[in-house]
Amino acid sequence: YEKALGLNSALLEPRIWIQDPRLNTSGVTWESFTNDPEVMFTTLLRYSHHVAHHIPHDIEMGVPEKHWEIGAYFSNVAEGAWLGSPVHFPDNQVPSFSPVYVGERKEEILERGVPGPFDGFMAKVLEYHEYFVDRARGYEFCGRPVKIAPPNVVLYSGGPLTIALCVCGSGLLEDMLVNEDHFHRVMDLVTTATIARMQAWRSYLGLDPVPQTMHFADDSIQLLSVRSYRENVLP
Repeated sequence: YEKALGLNSALLEPRIWIQDPRLNTSGVTWESFTNDPEVMFTTLLRYSHHVAHHIPHDIEMGVPEKHWEIGAYFSNVAEGAWLGSPVHFPDNQVPSFSPVYVGERKEEILERGVPGPFDGFMAKVLEYHEYFVDRARGYEFCGRPVKIAPPNVVLYSGGPLTIALCVCGSGLLEDMLVNEDHFHRVMDLVTTATIARMQAWRSYLGLDPVPQTMHFADDSIQLLSVRSYRENVLP
């Protein structure tokens, strides 16, 4: 269906829109998008307008009857950055971060402990969310007001194993076999931190503390068998 219509469902992601110079005619880079709340705000509205007019799917098409809805968007780097990994901006690519707790530094993640839910990179997420709320007050885009949704990174997770591997590197899988205590301490920290962050943000946003649904991807579990997942990640 998509191929017949010349569609690409990936365009429902801002990261694809920004990468396409035919759409991103202002030349917004990921670095400017991530580091300037005004650039992020205006770019997300332009992206939303494009999707609503050019990508047929199961949402209201065209200019919305009531309002546009956007939220601060940090791709997939916020959780790793929050846990201490530096963010990189490769040319013509989405942002990324590299493992930092490797080799002689592998214990540092445990020494740092669970970061505060609004500390580090999450302080930036909070700053941008508050900027969006203030910016949208009384503002209209194409004749409609703008409603601000929660930032994309605060109510979901990339998954405990995926995030742990991103900040600790693939050596963590070796630890799962030969240094089980370290592996489980890291996994416990990442999981505990994720839950605490979500709870704190739900409280800040005035949401029900017990969500009815919860999304996390955890792509890296495809590296494990079902048995290994149950024993090493699910707990």
